[in-house]
Amino acid sequence: MCSTCKKNIRPIFHHAAWLRDKGYYEEAEKYYKELVEVSNSFEPYYGYGELLLKCERYPEARNMFREVLGKHKGHAMAHLGLAKSLYKLGEYKEAEKEFRSTIYWWKGNDDERMLIIAEIENVANAMQKLIESSDLAKVEIIKSADGSVQKINAILGQTA
Repeated sequence: MCSTCKKNIRPIFHHAAWLRDKGYYEEAEKYYKELVEVSNSFEPYYGYGELLLKCERYPEARNMFREVLGKHKGHAMAHLGLAKSLYKLGEYKEAEKEFRSTIYWWKGNDDERMLIIAEIENVANAMQKLIESSDLAKVEIIKSADGSVQKINAILGQTA
């Protein structure tokens, strides 16, 4: 990345996010890799984490969201991304903790906040049940949790 670009990464960051949201994942990843190399900000890490989540690369997404939280512990969307990654990896106890951290740090408007909190509570409660349940019951609990994660994504306008 050129030295001028290093000074003003905002347009590059927005372009990478646009590429990610339009489904140009490989091209977006090239930009995100460059951005995380030159930036101390949490934003490129978060954007890259969202890309990895969309690509179903959950271990990498988990690590990227942890990077974000190392830089900005109150980033609610990074807690949510980490929770989704952990959930998909079957790390239910940690996923429950991160879903609850999302609620703690969430600062959305009141209507959106209430919808998000209700769905995150459903998922967190499902995680607790998964931890305590038999294998047979886990299938139905996972279906319920998946439904709540889908609703969270719909509220946020996300597809991952």
